[in-house]
Amino acid sequence: LYVSENLANWCGVPADKIREFGYQIYVDHVPEEEQKMLIEINRSGFNLFGTIPVGERLDYTISYDFHFITGRKRQLINHNLTPMILTKDGRIWLALCTVAMSSRSTPGHIVMRKSDSETYYEYSLDKHKWIVKNNVTLSGIERDVLILSAQGYTMNEIADNLCKSIDTIKACKRTLFVKLGVRNIAEALSYATNYKLI
Repeated sequence: LYVSENLANWCGVPADKIREFGYQIYVDHVPEEEQKMLIEINRSGFNLFGTIPVGERLDYTISYDFHFITGRKRQLINHNLTPMILTKDGRIWLALCTVAMSSRSTPGHIVMRKSDSETYYEYSLDKHKWIVKNNVTLSGIERDVLILSAQGYTMNEIADNLCKSIDTIKACKRTLFVKLGVRNIAEALSYATNYKLI
């Protein structure tokens, strides 16, 4: 199977070595207290997954944030797991795992989403249960502002591109930050990318 060079760079070892690590990579690179969180996520995620109709299971993705330690460097990452192939009885046989920088500042933020659904599940580590929540939806202008920001456009250039005033773009960004629970455009882009909003 394929392992990204991106993950290899974080670990400081060649990609082909990471394949050999298996679950040991979490033991070696995740803080001990967060390893317990990962075990709980794994258990509760599979329990929830088992309640989903088999025909819909490939439409779901689970994501969560945890620290990844390399040497003395500690980075908060967002981990996404999407089932690709199921066994005949509906269990996950092969999954796509992606890793990106987290838009959050603390570990957790455990969500299971179905593509094109108006709701999602969020896991509460305090209550040890899944809670159904409404998905964030972006307006057309919010999506455009994010995409143009990702392409390196300045606020003035975004305003010109969208035929809007600079004050409209500023107001749009403020609303967007509140809606996503982030503090700046970099976090907004990370959040929108991790949660497939753009």
